[in-house]
Parts: sequence; C-alpha cells; structure tokens
Amino acid sequence: MLVGLVSIWFDNPGTLTTAAGLVTAGLAFALQRVVTAFAGYLVILRGNTFSVGDRITMGGIRGDVIEVNFLQTVIMDIGQPAQGDSGDSMWVQARQYTGRMVRLSNANIFDSACLQLQQGISIHLGRDPSARSP
Repeated sequence: MLVGLVSIWFDNPGTLTTAAGLVTAGLAFALQRVVTAFAGYLVILRGNTFSVGDRITMGGIRGDVIEVNFLQTVIMDIGQPAQGDSGDSMWVQARQYTGRMVRLSNANIFDSACLQLQQGISIHLGRDPSARSP
C-alpha cells in the first residue's frame, strides 16, 4: 500500500527504486552504532561476559558494573593510575570509588578488550544448611 501511494509522485519505477535504496542506505549508516550496541548487548548476555556486580575494565574504564541495558553499560568508576605512575599522589591505593558513573556503549565490547577483574561478591547471611555442625 505504501509503495502504491509513493508511486503517485514517481512516474518511473526506476526512480522510486533508487530513492528507496538511498533512504535505506542512509538509515543503515545512521543506525550503525545503535545496531552494533544492541549486538554487543546480546553478546554480553548470551556469552556471560559480565553481569551486574562484576568488576571490569571496558573502554579504558575500570569499575563495578551497575547496570546493563540495551545500548549502554553503566560502570561505577574506581579510577586507575596513569601509565608508569605509582598513583601515590592521584589515586587512592585501595581502589575506592571516584564518584563517577560512566555510561559506555555496549559496542565497546567489539572495539577494545573487556577484562573481568572480579566476579560479583554475593553475601549470604545465615547458616549454610548443608554444613555440619561440630
């Protein structure tokens, strides 16, 4: 139906095909990073690359994963010293949070190395039912 309505303005079907091809190519170019970010989201979920609570380095940012959504991963930054610097004057040696919440595109998983430094720590309160008492 849409082709029928658009064909009113185009006498030659070749012109209509060319215009549709140019519009499609423009959309594909404009949405390239969005599609790549969504593909990165699928890789993160299906590949068990990391999950919320893990400490990772992604795109040069080191921190704890706070949220993973369709297009972005939110990391609470813990900072890192500059290359060759011991970090004494700039960063806390205990790797405490800097207070920055960094939003990185999921497309970074294809562009740079993603290192999982530590898996999330789960805290269990109470006694393990499978443990024996002495």
